[in-house]
Amino acid sequence: MSVRALALATLLGAVQVPVNAADSGMVVLQSRAVASLPGSDATAVYLTLHNAGAQADRLLSASTPAAARAELHATMIMSGGTATMKSLPALDVPVGGTVSMAPGGMHLMLSGLKQPLRAGDRLSLTLKFAKAGSMTIAVPIAAVTAIPR
Repeated sequence: MSVRALALATLLGAVQVPVNAADSGMVVLQSRAVASLPGSDATAVYLTLHNAGAQADRLLSASTPAAARAELHATMIMSGGTATMKSLPALDVPVGGTVSMAPGGMHLMLSGLKQPLRAGDRLSLTLKFAKAGSMTIAVPIAAVTAIPR
């Protein structure tokens, strides 16, 4: 990983460097999952991706042993009191670019949770990129009230 990428990560806060990030230049910043609500089998994961590599890349998918599905979603749309989310087939991360997922915007939706996610624990999450390959990170789980809106 470049010195520039490490400096950016230090300035932005917590950094998670996946196993092959030194080769790809892909860095995961400030990841967090939301603790699941009682009776719910779904929750969201937010993270920031920074591409310090020499080539544009694309997030193709995500997976976790904690859930049956992990889908990349765009913004949430309210219609008649029902929230619907538009799924994205992939997410482009340009060279030198930073792409953030945040409440009310892009996020990874986990559904079919196999057990409740509890604040203070960590979630194993594998991200699959077109060029960087698969990268597994440990995502901290935050209480619902700790996630800014």
